[in-house]
Amino acid sequence: MRKILSSLVFGCLLVLLLAALLMGTDVVNPHVDPESCLSCHTQIPTAEQAAAGDYYCIEVTIDATCGTCHPTFTEGPPNHPSDIDDWDHDYVSIPSSLPLFNGKITCNTCHLHLVSDALSIYLLRKVKLNDQSEFDWTELCLDCHHGY
Repeated sequence: MRKILSSLVFGCLLVLLLAALLMGTDVVNPHVDPESCLSCHTQIPTAEQAAAGDYYCIEVTIDATCGTCHPTFTEGPPNHPSDIDDWDHDYVSIPSSLPLFNGKITCNTCHLHLVSDALSIYLLRKVKLNDQSEFDWTELCLDCHHGY
């Protein structure tokens, strides 16, 4: 099951990489320049507002906001289920160190839009290089998925 999960995640990441490479050079990356916060937010939240869950997203949900620029989330290959608060607790637990939004798994649960760590490929949390210099997101997945 872990191999299937890894293949699915790798496939999704490959699609995102190809999409990024095909984008024009005149596209501004809102994840890097803090002045482009208003690309996703109706107002720039303070740290306290963000901690309270007041993100002022341009869409109704975090996932819908991400989907405005990342249509592969809704139109592309299968992605990890998101914007959900109901899952099989025999196989999936509430993450111990990953954030939920109002009890829901969202894009922000696994992805951090502002990452300074160069190893965090595709803005994924908890990604590292293994001994073969391959990206390893096992720790990320195992924060919720157990028994694999």
